Amino acid sequence: MAEFLTVPQAVARALAKHVHHTFGVMGNGNARFIEELGAQNVPYTAVRHEMAAAAAADSYFRGTRKLALATTSYGPAFTNLLTGLAEATLAHTPLVCVVGDAPVWGQRPHDVDQVALAQALNIPYYTVSANSAVEETVQAVETAFNKNTPVIIAIPYNLTDQMAVLRSQTPEPNIWPQPALARDEMLAQTLNDARHPLIVAGRGALSARKEVLELASLLRCDVATTAPAQGFFPYEGPWRHVGIVGGFAPADGAINAAMADVVLVLGAGLNKYTTAFGDAFHPEAVVIQIDLVPDKTHERVDMFYQADVREAVRQILPDVEQRDREIPPPLGYPDPPRMCMDARWDPRGLIAELDTILPAEKMMVTDGGNFIGWPNMYFSFHEPDSVILTGTSSEAIGMGWASAIGVSLAAQEKDRFMVAVLGDGGALMGLADAESFLRVTKRGVVIIMNDEAYGSEYQQYKGPNYPEESIFIAGVDFAAIFRAFGGNAITVRNESDLDEFKKWVDSGKDGVYLLDCHISRSIAGPFIGKAFSTKE
Repeated sequence: MAEFLTVPQAVARALAKHVHHTFGVMGNGNARFIEELGAQNVPYTAVRHEMAAAAAADSYFRGTRKLALATTSYGPAFTNLLTGLAEATLAHTPLVCVVGDAPVWGQRPHDVDQVALAQALNIPYYTVSANSAVEETVQAVETAFNKNTPVIIAIPYNLTDQMAVLRSQTPEPNIWPQPALARDEMLAQTLNDARHPLIVAGRGALSARKEVLELASLLRCDVATTAPAQGFFPYEGPWRHVGIVGGFAPADGAINAAMADVVLVLGAGLNKYTTAFGDAFHPEAVVIQIDLVPDKTHERVDMFYQADVREAVRQILPDVEQRDREIPPPLGYPDPPRMCMDARWDPRGLIAELDTILPAEKMMVTDGGNFIGWPNMYFSFHEPDSVILTGTSSEAIGMGWASAIGVSLAAQEKDRFMVAVLGDGGALMGLADAESFLRVTKRGVVIIMNDEAYGSEYQQYKGPNYPEESIFIAGVDFAAIFRAFGGNAITVRNESDLDEFKKWVDSGKDGVYLLDCHISRSIAGPFIGKAFSTKE
């Protein structure tokens, strides 16, 4: 018997076999689509602001490597979505976004030129028709995977109830094979000849962990990670762990990274933070980058290979010679003081103290802000897929709650404790989705780094020439706000205030806590000086 589907139904069924979770806000433009997703048993999480749909889908992929779907309506719903899509684009996250759009005969007063807005963000835009709904949808999925990018599938409003033309066979996405590295003796010889080699692993190396650890064992070299790849290298092993490379590096680790004469960068983008604004590596070091992107991502790269990291390292291993080198102890951060002279928490000491309380098996998401370095420096992680930094690609704040939704679901899949770290300014921006986070989280904590200011702006612009209202945020009781949403919350001004939270963590009970941590604004983030001295 012939089957008849509307255009939204056809799009939903074509996507159902490829996406693992949907995040969305329902409206006139996507209601029928969401209805069919439910019929296809695709898990759906409602969010409260459209930006959160994209941010949650982005962070879910980063935490699971599974394709997620964001969906919103048209017009103002679409414009609300854009900040989340901009971050996902710059982070190279494959993501499918299904939206409503204006009728094919023209825009209504509340419509916007969604195609132009997508083009401004370099996001592929697919407007489906009744004749090609399934084919356009499959092509969009292909693009998302093959180009590591968000894609937008738009359903014009007049097609909401129109029947789609269905072919006898549904096409499958044509996923390109990952580029492979031909055996390169010069690459292996460069590593063999190095006096002080350093391997830097990024997110793009996660699937190659076994092979990279074998390579590091042969070289008996220094190893480091980017911030999102923390936990990739065990601290104990036939290598020396020098910590995070770049702006969050421990002082001794930064010194040793800068001494390397050959730096092998695996699956890392080498942005300005990873390179410490150009100071991470010695000026005469040979920098080798292996990544899936089509070209090197920094001018410091001397040898670039477009390839899948796992396959590339497999090609290198047979030609790498076993080294005999005594392994120095790993490098780390000195134990910081707990309190500052103004009787507020030293933010470094706060995170170090919380690290003694939180479970070892955890996943963390951070919003952007002056505080962002300290959770990456003083929390410990044992698995390489444990850290998601949201907003860093687009230099946005306010996405923390939204991204925590996707990370929380990822943490549940991996049976880990959920940790979200937000600044007070960013937390207020995205507050609507505090409820969403609380609703989906089984067990976790939200840490508000509350310096009663926009911390980065305070560090840059503090002085008498700016009105206080433009920088300072006074008197917000985040604990009371979170309790109103139904969560547990405490205000943390000193170590004894953490006793209740510690007892709850030790109990192993489910639930969600918010810690409103009053930190000193006297401590600038480790990257602040360099960030504000550049012209970018």
